[in-house]
Formats: sequence, C-alpha cells, structure tokens
Amino acid sequence: MVKDRGHRSTSDPLLATSHPLSQQRRLISERVLYLIITNTVLLRISGFVLVYGANSVMTIYTALFPAYKKLQTTVFLVQEVII
Repeated sequence: MVKDRGHRSTSDPLLATSHPLSQQRRLISERVLYLIITNTVLLRISGFVLVYGANSVMTIYTALFPAYKKLQTTVFLVQEVII
C-alpha cells in the first residue's frame, strides 16, 4: 500500500488547467517589463537631452520642453493604467 504524499500527477486536471494560466501571467509580466524599459529609455534619455538643451543657449529646446513634459505625463499615465 502506497501512501499519498500530496504530490499531484501530470494527469491531474487542476495542474493541467493552471499551467496555461501561469504561462499567460509570465507573458503579461514580460510585456509589462518591456513596456517599462522602453518608456524609460525613450522618455528619460530624450528628457535628459531636452533638460540640458534648455539650459544651453539654443532656444529650440526651451520651446520643446513644455510639450515634452505633457507627452511624458500622458505616456506615464497610460503606462500606469495598463499596469
């Protein structure tokens, strides 16, 4: 007589249904991570360029900076809603 030690076999229906869900959660987590990394790279690097440019002599950077801040706020808001 073999005692059940609480291990589930691979033919267990609960284990079979939870596996695709865990894969889907992992895929969503990876996509959210890519979203965060992409937004950070694109918005932060361009933000640094605009900040340093706005402090220089060129006036084009000071004209672009308010529009960039609105864009950055909107993108971060959409990112937070998605997450």
